[in-house]
Amino acid sequence: YYDVNLSDPIYYDVQKADTYTYNYQYDGTGNPNCKIVSLGTSFVNFYTSKGASKERLDAIGFTNLAVNNKTLGHTVNIYTNANSPADLTEENLVSSFKVETSGGGFSTFELPNEVVMKEGTNFAVCVTYDTADDPADKCLFGIEHASSAYSAIRFDVSLAEGQSYICIGGNWTDLATKKYSARIKAYTNP
Repeated sequence: YYDVNLSDPIYYDVQKADTYTYNYQYDGTGNPNCKIVSLGTSFVNFYTSKGASKERLDAIGFTNLAVNNKTLGHTVNIYTNANSPADLTEENLVSSFKVETSGGGFSTFELPNEVVMKEGTNFAVCVTYDTADDPADKCLFGIEHASSAYSAIRFDVSLAEGQSYICIGGNWTDLATKKYSARIKAYTNP
């Protein structure tokens, strides 16, 4: 028996609810939108730690899809003392690592080194699409976008300037001006 609908199964590998104490995100509606981007495109979300006197950034996550289930490479950079793209400097860089995704969906990656922040620390998670099997390969990066494109479902999103940005060709654009945010999450524990 063969059914094309069963050839590309989707599954969820979930974690226990208490794995992380804080989940930093600007998305949450479940809207399955993506933005098609080329090599070299970066997305960044800015957050402020709200935990105890010391909060450890343990993992980050993001959504992306690869055309034809190809493997895509990304560089993840973590910055502290960061409030805007101008603060994404070598001086503020506290962690940098490469990850690969195949196919697509939401992926969570543990940090290779410890990043500890005190309460109120401004930090950023930046994901750059930088490696592909073919330089022409596109990445469909997960975004949160207000939409009523479906007759039975409506997605309302609360966006604010200064939270989420995209960088194309070295130029940063605040995604709030485009009415969406990047689906990048940060997970911490005390």
